[in-house]
Parts: sequence; structure tokens; C-alpha cells
Amino acid sequence: MSESVMIYVRVGTQEQAEQKLCNQISECKQFAEDNDKRVAVVYNDVISANRLGERFENILDEMKTQGIDELIIHHWSRISRNVKSVDEIDQMFREQGKFIISIAD
Repeated sequence: MSESVMIYVRVGTQEQAEQKLCNQISECKQFAEDNDKRVAVVYNDVISANRLGERFENILDEMKTQGIDELIIHHWSRISRNVKSVDEIDQMFREQGKFIISIAD
């Protein structure tokens, strides 16, 4: 049985939403499939990265509830363009035994 994962994709504006969200989802799903992982949930946001802290706390809680250890993202910039913020969120996940996988470093 394949391991379950969650996917998180984000764009900053409504104008970017339709095409860019679809592209990110498609690429993340392909990565999951290529690595024998089953996608349990896809989260998507149209929001500035500056307002995401609480969102990742909720995703982390959901991962714990569902027993999922990995969150696939398209690129670290989908979490934040601020390196310190990315590090803090990544550390928050790791402290709980959860991991964020960026497919387009």
C-alpha cells in the first residue's frame, strides 16, 4: 500500500488562480504518483504568503489527525518568500515528525 501525503498549492492573486493552481496541483500529483504516494488531500489558497502562519498550523493538525507525515509543495516560495519564515514553518513540521517536500527547488 502506498503512503498517503497531502499537497499544498498557493498563488498570490485571483488573476493567477486558474492556470497556476492547476499547474502546481498537476505537478505535485505527478510527483506523488512517481514516488508511489497516494494523495489524501489537496489544499489550495489564493492569498498573500504574509498571512499563512495559521494555515500551516491547521494543516499540521490535520496531518497529525490523519497520520500523514509528508506535505508536498511546488516550491518553498509557496510557503513564503521570506527565508526565515520558511525555516520556522519547516522546523515546526519537523518538531512534530512531519516533513515538507518541495518538488521544484
